[in-house]
Amino acid sequence: MELENFLQRLLDFGCDSDYFHLKSIGTVDKSCCPDAITQVIDFDKTKDKVCSEAKLQPYKSCDALKILPDLKRLDFIEFKGLQPFAHYVHSNVPPARQAQIIDQQIKKFDLETKLHDSYIILYFVLTKNSDLKKTDKPCYRFVEKNYIILVDTAVEEQGIQNLALTLEFLSETSSPLERQIATKLAVEIEELSDLPFKLNKPMLKSCQTIDSFYESFPTPATTLA
Repeated sequence: MELENFLQRLLDFGCDSDYFHLKSIGTVDKSCCPDAITQVIDFDKTKDKVCSEAKLQPYKSCDALKILPDLKRLDFIEFKGLQPFAHYVHSNVPPARQAQIIDQQIKKFDLETKLHDSYIILYFVLTKNSDLKKTDKPCYRFVEKNYIILVDTAVEEQGIQNLALTLEFLSETSSPLERQIATKLAVEIEELSDLPFKLNKPMLKSCQTIDSFYESFPTPATTLA
């Protein structure tokens, strides 16, 4: 399968047809990392356009998408600002109820639904391409995919590939509430399952590491909106 060519065609079509709006992470609405400069697709805008065109009930979606043709990979990216939530819990929730409120909020993030809906939304964009090739649908199914949860709390450089090391790092660098929230979020991410497409183990990344994570990767020849 020509996965690299497929992803470049998808990226070019999305930009040319106004489905994809390229921005730095720091300028995407709801970004929790205002200083991050990595170029991504504002996937909320993609979702809004798709739902409007297809007259669909509102879908959920990840906040951003990164297409890396040279790596034959798609990255779905979800922003989660943990520091404001930790401040809210600390200021407004009695200590005896904090764990319960944190658990409820983690469930409300609904990470699995957002990823599943994002997969469908991007498939819709793919099928709108009048130059769709017979191989494109299989390529989309089999191309490598990452799910990255981007947070404003310091986490270990390798994401949650080593959950024990991540939690040890959190215990040294974060406030107790941030550590508790990030720990529960990391466990929730590890438990993502039953997704109907090829997906690598999800990763937890921080504002401090996201640019360095991408800076060594080739960037497609596109222009920021």
